[in-house]
Amino acid sequence: MFINAPPYNVEIKLSEKKEKEKQIFKFLKLNNKSRIYWHQWLEPLNFRKKIPEFDRFILTEYMDGQLGNQMFRFASLYAMGQLLERTPVYFLDKKIIQLIEKELKEVFPNFYSRIYYLDDFDDIYKVYFARHCCDYNDPKILLNHQSRVLMLTGGPNFINVQYFDHMRLRILELFKFSSRVVRKCSYIHKKLFSDDNSYKICVHTRVGDFTGFGESIVEEVSDAITRILIILKSHMKNSKRKFTLLMFGMDKNFLQSIKVDGSINKIFYVIDANLTRGEELNFASQSCDSFLSTASLSSYAFWMGF
Repeated sequence: MFINAPPYNVEIKLSEKKEKEKQIFKFLKLNNKSRIYWHQWLEPLNFRKKIPEFDRFILTEYMDGQLGNQMFRFASLYAMGQLLERTPVYFLDKKIIQLIEKELKEVFPNFYSRIYYLDDFDDIYKVYFARHCCDYNDPKILLNHQSRVLMLTGGPNFINVQYFDHMRLRILELFKFSSRVVRKCSYIHKKLFSDDNSYKICVHTRVGDFTGFGESIVEEVSDAITRILIILKSHMKNSKRKFTLLMFGMDKNFLQSIKVDGSINKIFYVIDANLTRGEELNFASQSCDSFLSTASLSSYAFWMGF
């Protein structure tokens, strides 16, 4: 059984009001030259958006993909932008990010505050930078390009941690969860595990996608859980802690078909909690002692374990 959290007020807190006032003040204090670049080239910013860090921009030609892919793309472009002194932006006519922008505001306010849309613009230099989604190329090769906008073409989702692992803490700050999400998931976590000190093994599954290229397979998942338990028991010989499984995935029939070792004390199916995908990410961050991804191509699972 999962216990849903009570609803929380969505009023703007005093601290948020002060932050908004600081942003307004920052806008007013900037000189005219500083104001020009974002008014001239970007869609108007609201006061929940941070002032763009650089007056040159970087973006990708291909922008589709769901939450996990969007997080990879932004993290990689942000890290490259720090090197190249460029602000990551999106084309205004790309609908996918607009469709999830409200979700990002509720889950990742720091990410949301850095979403900027590029208006019609001609000074764009295109560079064929990545052939496949997960390629890694050293962004230093882009240092000599001086155009206002640098567009990376090819198939770049940048699903490669090498682009940003050197600044892990800053990336985690970009994807810091909102206080509302943290409170809700903390409430559920405490209701479920307040008197439970068992070792939590989280298992993420995905079926229906990546068929033939790394989707979750029942027998492989069962075998992996068994092997994890062997390793954990060898490292916890003097511990009396029991083991609990937290099963992540959208197909409950699949989850229930996974054979589980008898030493598992409890099993929870996270789908029963009716969490949003952002809340699910935070619940994992609060609850998991170990994390197993069983669908190697799932970018969402990567962020669950990051």
